[in-house]
Formats: sequence, structure tokens, C-alpha cells
Amino acid sequence: MSNAQIGKITLFKIVYPSLVVLFFVPLLINWILGFLDLDSRQLYSEYKNLYSMLVHGEGWFIALLVVQNIALILSILRYGPIAASRILENNKGLFFTGFKTVLSLWKWMLASVVLTLSVLQFAVFYTGNFVNAFSSLLFVSVFYTAIPYIFIALTHGLFIGYLIGWNIKRAARDNFKN
Repeated sequence: MSNAQIGKITLFKIVYPSLVVLFFVPLLINWILGFLDLDSRQLYSEYKNLYSMLVHGEGWFIALLVVQNIALILSILRYGPIAASRILENNKGLFFTGFKTVLSLWKWMLASVVLTLSVLQFAVFYTGNFVNAFSSLLFVSVFYTAIPYIFIALTHGLFIGYLIGWNIKRAARDNFKN
């Protein structure tokens, strides 16, 4: 197995499931808060809205999830070989390479979500003046999308950065033994 394949498989094995878990945490919190009968709380209503969008299949939300998955898969295919090359051939640090790889994946997911939401929401903000519509979309993208994505990306990278690097190194060692 080549280094490129090791990097791709490792990222698919670690990053994709961890993002699925991150996605289902709000649903779990919604279930717990609903079970505890805390309907009046703001947090519960936010998670309840997310849950209803997912379960009832809102078209724009499903489209956003599809675009996010495509962006994630394409970025894993691009950055997996790079991460494996840095760790195995250039002897770069395990944590730093894994952390940087996760940030690169999130960068492309942020770009895809901003582009998708811009296309979907352009009709809402468009009032005949392209500059006003563009500035409104930019404001919404930065404050409601970029800031949470940056926070989640940094946290996600800190938690699984070393795990990615270690698994790439271990997979290469196991591959060398065989």
C-alpha cells in the first residue's frame, strides 16, 4: 500500500466518523433536554430546529449536507496523501501535521458551505442592488458561518490531530512488516 493510500484511508477512518459524531451531538443533546422536559430553554429550541430540519428533510438543509459531504470527501482525497508524505517521508511532527490536515479539511468545508448558502440565500437578500446583496451575504457568512466553523475546526484539530499522525505512522509500519 502506498503512502497516498495510507493517508486517504486514515483520514476516512478517523475524520469522517468524528464529524458524524460531531453532527449527532446536537441531536443527542436535543433528546436529553427533551427527556428532561426543558422545553423553555433557548438551547433546546435551537437543537429542536436542527433536529426538525434533519428529520423532516428540508430541501436546502439536505442540499447543504450533500455539498458538505462532497467537499469533505474531495478534500480527504487531496490532503490524505499530503499528510502521509509529510509524516512518513519528511518526518514532520505527528500532532502538527494532523492538526494542519484537519484545518485544511475544515477550510474546504467552510468554503463549500459559504458558497452553497450564498447561492441558496441570494434570492432572500437580492433587492435589485448587487452590492447590497453581496455585502449582506458576506456579513451573514462571516458571523454566522465562519466564526463557528473556525472554533469547531480548532477544537476538532486539537482533539484528533495526534491521532491522525499516529495512525498514519502505525499503518505505514504495519504495511512495512507485511
